[in-house]
Amino acid sequence: MNNYIYSYDIFDTCLVRACGGVEYVWDILAHQILGNATRISQIHDFILIRRSAEGKAREKLINHKKEDVTLNDIYMYCDFSPLTSITKQVIMEAEMDVEERMLTPVFHVLQEIKKLHKEGKSIAFISDMYLPEFFIKKILLATGFFQEGDHLYISGTIGKTKSTGHLFDYVKKDLNAEYRYWIHKGDNYNSDYIIPHKRGIKVYHLRHNMSYYERKAIRYDNSPSSSQIYMISSLSRAIRLSYVNDSPHRFAADFIAPLMTTFVHYIFEDAISRGLQHLYFIARDACILYNIAKKLSYKYPSISIHYLYASRHSLYEPDNNCLPYLRQEGLTRPHSAIVDMVGSRRCQQCINNLMIQNGYPQVFAYYFEVTPYRMMSQDAYTAMYFQERMEGNPCYHHVSHPLFEQYFGMTDQLRTIGYSNEGDVIVPVYESDLLDTNYKHHIFTINKEICCSFAKVYSDLYITKPTYCNNIFFAVFAQFCHAPNRDYLMALTNFFSTSSETQQEPLLEKRSLVSILFNKHHYLRWKQGNLIYNSGILYRFILALLQWYHQNKKYANYL
Repeated sequence: MNNYIYSYDIFDTCLVRACGGVEYVWDILAHQILGNATRISQIHDFILIRRSAEGKAREKLINHKKEDVTLNDIYMYCDFSPLTSITKQVIMEAEMDVEERMLTPVFHVLQEIKKLHKEGKSIAFISDMYLPEFFIKKILLATGFFQEGDHLYISGTIGKTKSTGHLFDYVKKDLNAEYRYWIHKGDNYNSDYIIPHKRGIKVYHLRHNMSYYERKAIRYDNSPSSSQIYMISSLSRAIRLSYVNDSPHRFAADFIAPLMTTFVHYIFEDAISRGLQHLYFIARDACILYNIAKKLSYKYPSISIHYLYASRHSLYEPDNNCLPYLRQEGLTRPHSAIVDMVGSRRCQQCINNLMIQNGYPQVFAYYFEVTPYRMMSQDAYTAMYFQERMEGNPCYHHVSHPLFEQYFGMTDQLRTIGYSNEGDVIVPVYESDLLDTNYKHHIFTINKEICCSFAKVYSDLYITKPTYCNNIFFAVFAQFCHAPNRDYLMALTNFFSTSSETQQEPLLEKRSLVSILFNKHHYLRWKQGNLIYNSGILYRFILALLQWYHQNKKYANYL
């Protein structure tokens, strides 16, 4: 019995670049080599030099014996001297370093290859690529794709390509294989499907497309000279692909991670401009923001970040240990600010009342969103969104408020209700919570892992307009709220909005479409979500109708 050969393309099949295409690797490289303060024209010049060198290397070196070039070949034709004195060797090594940071494994392909490995199969990895073989092997080993007994064939090293078919011929001879006992998978329609198919290889065309919402963000971008939205959407795609393909992971990768990361980025930039030195993220609601901040903070060494165990309950009626706790944590220092998710500003007012009464400087505050019922005072604060100004705007939906506060900000931590003096340390005292602990832990774990993975790579991207980017992803999330795709909606099936200490309200209920549309006696906070949730075989029709309605009606959120 003949043993099958299993082969996989590498780039955009096993691994995807988190920044998008290779030209965005060069963008990151240019900023890294030239510095962030460099004029944008010099960045574009650097990229053009790198692109032109590759074109020239292919023009000069490719012939009937040598079908592809190497990275060394390309850098022979690079001349960065008009822009920098850094040597070509250093820049070439830096390019590989950027590639390594950007390359992200595709989860389901990795699981498939691991299964083949367990069955005793060896894998042939075949790629049309100029990057060195040793470098690619290092990445495949680090990400778990490659194991002893596998084979690696790189066009730049061998001098033959998949696009001509000659690399497949080379692999056939090297492995003593037969085309009819060969299975190949890859993303390129010509070199991974048409060419091997003509040789009798059984082929599977793998496509890791952007999601509807990732594409939507790019279409919303009205700044054609900027690549920032494209890079962030590509990052969402890469992070989404690197985890199990289920609704909570998709929801976190496409909505929570880009919105919360650009918000934290904005906070750091704004804090620098205000001369703030200490950021305190309020426990529970701002937990995700704090974890993101830990990934970005190395870029802002002048700002310290902290996690403050506090709540409305612990601050409204402060016990004797409240001020000592705030003092212990350093909040009484000058140039401090608190960070919260959605709020009425009562926490800030309570903190500042304590500060004023005891002769300490007031704290500034950052909120992602503030409600129309917020406290009016002279305490300095800012917010990404003022809810009363967003109501009626097509880029807003009233259901976003509980989702921002209670799903985006969900943690498995308990609420702080006071403080206890334990020797020389003041520690928080907690109260049991209303929502199911297992559910909260599951969602929080996913959201935290996705957001931290996202923020780690985001910190390498050169995003200069976090507020503009946040507005784009806010509009994308509003699109979901107005016309939710079921693949993302199902993340919320067990979610309850808590409007008080004892009341829970499900966002999604099992009801008939007739009841949803015509029963005036039963209030539904989210009619669109419930229509999709209960639509059954009518799902695509109702979704298309909601999408049309949202795009064509100015006040679509009043449906």
